[in-house]
Amino acid sequence: MVVVLLGCGGTISMNRNKGTGFQPEFFIDDLLKQIPELKGFSDLETEQILHEDSSNLQPEDWLLITRAIYDHINRSEVEGIVVVHGTDTLTYSASISALMVQNLPKPVIFTGSQIPLSRVGSDGRKNLIDSIRVAKEVDIAESVIVFNNKIFRSVRTLKLREYEIAAFDTVDSPPIGDISLNINILDRNHRKRNINSKAKYFPYLDPHVALITLFPGLDPKSLEQMVFNGGYRGIILESYGAGNIPIKNRSLLPLINTLHEQNIPVTVTTQCIWGRTEMMLYESGRKAYQAGAIPGYDMTSPTALLKKMWALGKNKGAVSIEKIEKDMHTNYVGEINPEIIPREDLVD
Repeated sequence: MVVVLLGCGGTISMNRNKGTGFQPEFFIDDLLKQIPELKGFSDLETEQILHEDSSNLQPEDWLLITRAIYDHINRSEVEGIVVVHGTDTLTYSASISALMVQNLPKPVIFTGSQIPLSRVGSDGRKNLIDSIRVAKEVDIAESVIVFNNKIFRSVRTLKLREYEIAAFDTVDSPPIGDISLNINILDRNHRKRNINSKAKYFPYLDPHVALITLFPGLDPKSLEQMVFNGGYRGIILESYGAGNIPIKNRSLLPLINTLHEQNIPVTVTTQCIWGRTEMMLYESGRKAYQAGAIPGYDMTSPTALLKKMWALGKNKGAVSIEKIEKDMHTNYVGEINPEIIPREDLVD
């Protein structure tokens, strides 16, 4: 049995160069040589997919990563896959992989580090070892992030800290597990390994989606020009509070209505880290809903962005607001809390 490690670059692979700062230098095989403890694992297989600072990764790169995952995940001798990735866009790659490679028979684990492995005190050594342990030992079959002694569900995770070792945390959902001498599972509602399952690949992707954060003073006309001149086919509107938008000065209602008429779906998420959209609570949210905005419920804004890219790609050539709304409200891989009651459907 083997664990496959896919190298993508990132901080863990970097070294500091005078005049340029930190840049990727070491490939995945080089990283393994710097961790003596891994010599006890003779069953490691490596493949270098990318070698980039993750801030340079684009949607096209996600297709390379997910294709590599799919190529290995159904092999009977593979226990799990570890993707070694930069932290800046790690949650994006991990979450889109969850949507593109579904029905997993075993875990896909994303990890990296806040401090390069080449530097004293790097967290990369433990993160890599922990990720391999999870791939070999834990009864789980999901896309997860292993970082700083925790196991997180990819689609519920955000990078919340720029400098601390505890860079990631889950939103409105507990970690799946924590890692010490033993690996303790905290959330028993995760998908379990199944040797009879075969992963399915859905490489759908339309990158023409914009994530727009509301702020006081946002000009609807400028926003409209950006959407139409940029050729965007979907919008994630990161709103205030429970899904509220301005409806008086600089009202966004006419724009939402126009986009709805042009078959450009607008999904509303919240700027709040914890909580969800409840668009019938306030007049401003209710009017946005009535103008055609789609509630994002408790999806994080990045996950909603990725899901809409995926849904638009999936429905390419036959896009309708209704089809996109159905996909956005379907809980595919744990991105929506299935216990949520959509209060937008309640009648006064």
